Amino acid sequence: MTLVVFSQATFAQSRSFEKLREKFHGAADVHTLKIGGIFLRVVMKLATSDDLEAREMLRSVNQVRLMVIPQEAFERQGLSVDGFRSVLRKDAFDEMTEVRNGKDRVTVYMRPDSNQSNRYFVLVANDEEVVAMEMKGNVDTEWLAKNNFVKAGAR
Repeated sequence: MTLVVFSQATFAQSRSFEKLREKFHGAADVHTLKIGGIFLRVVMKLATSDDLEAREMLRSVNQVRLMVIPQEAFERQGLSVDGFRSVLRKDAFDEMTEVRNGKDRVTVYMRPDSNQSNRYFVLVANDEEVVAMEMKGNVDTEWLAKNNFVKAGAR
């Protein structure tokens, strides 16, 4: 019985992503994508074809979920990006880094899920949309730290 519970917890998506999915299910202009398996391998190879370091860093990612939500839809639900950041923290995600580029605010979170896998949540927010991406697997945090993508002590 313990093995069944453990394996279900390991493969389940985070409560944070599930809350977003439930909140915006069927909403206009909200797009959701789930990629895994061989299709993910092909997409990752194509996306990192010119960057061998990035390919190596992402090689152990085995599942990606993506949701694009117009900022307007977020506001209609009475939600805020800062409020959702609180949901991520309650779901045991630790902030690894945050980058601002113009109006874009990109925050990367990590939650250890098991000895062999972590869960990463990337939140991108600007005036037009909120993009939530959840990745399951392992990202090379040493590479991230070396390239100044991780806050000190966040590994």
